[in-house]
Amino acid sequence: MDCQGLLILIFMLLNGPTTGNASHVTCALENEPLQLACPKLTSADPQTGFAIVWYKRNESNELVKLAPEATVRITFTFSSLHFWPAHMNDTGEYVCVQENGTHSARSSKLSLLVNRKNEDCFSTNCTYEKLGIIKKSFTMRCGVIWNYEENGIKTGMPKWYKDCKFLKEDKMFHFNELEATHYGYYTCVVPLSHAGREYNISSTTYLMLEDSPEIAKPQIMGNDIIHHVEVELGKKVRLNCTAFVGYSNSSRYAIYWFRKVNSSDNEGDFFEQCNYSSMQIMPCENTSKKWEQGKMYITNELQIENVKEEDLQYKYICKLSNTVQNENRTHILTKKEKTADIPKHAFTAGMMIAVLFSAITVAVIVVCLIFRVDLILLYRDLTGKDETLADGKEYDAYISYLNEYMLASEEEREFVLQTLPSILENHFGYKLCIFERDVTPGGAIIDDIHSFIEKSRRLIIILTRNYMSDKAMYELESGLHKALVEKKIQVILIEHKPLRDFKFMPESLYLLKSKRTVKWKAKKSLPPNSRFWKNVRYLMPAKPAKSRHSMFLFSSPLVLFQKCIY
Repeated sequence: MDCQGLLILIFMLLNGPTTGNASHVTCALENEPLQLACPKLTSADPQTGFAIVWYKRNESNELVKLAPEATVRITFTFSSLHFWPAHMNDTGEYVCVQENGTHSARSSKLSLLVNRKNEDCFSTNCTYEKLGIIKKSFTMRCGVIWNYEENGIKTGMPKWYKDCKFLKEDKMFHFNELEATHYGYYTCVVPLSHAGREYNISSTTYLMLEDSPEIAKPQIMGNDIIHHVEVELGKKVRLNCTAFVGYSNSSRYAIYWFRKVNSSDNEGDFFEQCNYSSMQIMPCENTSKKWEQGKMYITNELQIENVKEEDLQYKYICKLSNTVQNENRTHILTKKEKTADIPKHAFTAGMMIAVLFSAITVAVIVVCLIFRVDLILLYRDLTGKDETLADGKEYDAYISYLNEYMLASEEEREFVLQTLPSILENHFGYKLCIFERDVTPGGAIIDDIHSFIEKSRRLIIILTRNYMSDKAMYELESGLHKALVEKKIQVILIEHKPLRDFKFMPESLYLLKSKRTVKWKAKKSLPPNSRFWKNVRYLMPAKPAKSRHSMFLFSSPLVLFQKCIY
């Protein structure tokens, strides 16, 4: 085979599909080699003296002769015009004429359309179409001569792409079994070298899929053969009917609506397509198609803009055409029952009750926050709750008096040795450990302090003046260590007199000062039902009061209100 015959064969196999008359209109891709073969003249005998002359129609609608030696990009063989490669401005009308210098034997007209590639891969205007059957095998061939070297023309192994994504290198593309996801554009790209330059020639096939009749059949979606739809008179309603029609864009199927009176067996009335350019008063239908995962669906929506009473007497039926089993679905309109309006007086009463309930709720929350301590103490007294049982502790609280007792004022010593025991022990039944009163002289002070704190449930620290003895400092540090580190005891701070300076105390005491401090207010705090003793009891472990009379000190709301300011 000579170079001329090889080029003709390559270009006939590689050029894209034609549009219109397949012999006269050629589709090409930009920057790819292209051949225009003169129709009906490719087998003419060059020995007859006739030659092929090419013309191109210019913008002035004049035919301009193409000279054989005009450009290296456009070359001629006996009956073909070659582009190395084709450009966008090559688009136009070409005429090939068979002449012998004085006479013209015949002429043919061709139209060339050069397209740009989509994402540097293909153009949807230059594609073949092939149909495959789901669950069947299928093979696509590249349509290119490969591994053939003659007269300087070389071709390489084809590369296959799907939707511009590389798949593999092979002479053909084979599917053992087609699936719904296999549809799409498959492009075969073959490298070609000519006259020292490298080119790519591509051919794109659009693979369409169709289901086999025994695999899937067209049908209307949904399980209800009769579907009841609630509507409101005067309102708009849309009845939807969707059908699966296969795996290809087939025009064999259509959905249409008709209606008939419930008691009638006649075919009924049909509807026209909706016209959105004017107001729609009568019912109309609107049809659309869509692809979803390789499947084709048709949807037809029946639109009734203004439901009237007479519309309720019909059955609305959507039917899928060209189906053996006469697929259809029936829609029946039923009037939606209106809910009774709430009487005005009932609505007003309900709103008032809601507002009153909200106000009561807020008031209860506020009261609970204000009288939280009182309510908790009342709950303890009523239930007889006791947190001191079986915990292994001997004392309810250890009193840490920060002043050296010999340097303390009589008022301070009286508070520690008389007032606290009198109320907490005699009135409320707590057992206190006071070092000056309960510890036998002569023992090891540090060991005694540590032992008594270990046996106590609370550590009550009396904050007085700015002088602290070594014993008091050890009591404080030991108690704070058990409270903050070991978490074995809780601390209660009683501020006997307002203090201006806490610098002499350990920094860890600041962690407790604001949360667990109770302030003594002299005569106001002296009565057992004062706010001071309530706060102390609240911080002490729950324990039944020694006198049942104490529980009634908190049971009267009037007493709670009168005493809350103390």
